[in-house]
Amino acid sequence: MNAKIRGFTLASILSLLIAAPGRADDPPAPQKASTAETSPAASPLDLLAFLVGGEWEAKLPAQSDGKQVSILAHFTWVNNRRAIRISNVYALGVKTAPYIEGMYVWHPQKRAIVFWYVDSQGGLYEGTVKPENGGLLHEFQMTDPKGEVTEFSARQTQDGTNAWINEIFLRKDGKLEPEIKVRYEKKN
Repeated sequence: MNAKIRGFTLASILSLLIAAPGRADDPPAPQKASTAETSPAASPLDLLAFLVGGEWEAKLPAQSDGKQVSILAHFTWVNNRRAIRISNVYALGVKTAPYIEGMYVWHPQKRAIVFWYVDSQGGLYEGTVKPENGGLLHEFQMTDPKGEVTEFSARQTQDGTNAWINEIFLRKDGKLEPEIKVRYEKKN
């Protein structure tokens, strides 16, 4: 690209980024609400919006040594509100250890919410989310670091405004077997 075209392209881009000053007889520009106050158009991800913000804690069943481990879950919108990040850690008192990192997104071709998580051992979880019977049904598979695949189903159900229940089932021989049921409570 020659220097003249490159200069024109750069000038064009800059002109889009810099607001032109108004004339004295122009009406005042409408005040734009702050990003936090602006609500984007409805999105299929709004089904998961109740999870976003703050920290959620789920106390796992006590270990054989009596220690109480929790999962601390964090859900945040990405900047363009087209995906939700998830970051979970295990907590034992004030000590934490990585658990999963992932993302929920709307898949336009599949017409479904899809998600991917990777756990601290390198297992990959991937699946879909859809509303069902007052909750959110997660159908997914986990591929372990050796490449072995296990099928799961999970149901998330809101429990008031500050809690939700996550029930996870192992899919085995076409049947669902309960794995674990935990209740997440909003900490802050």
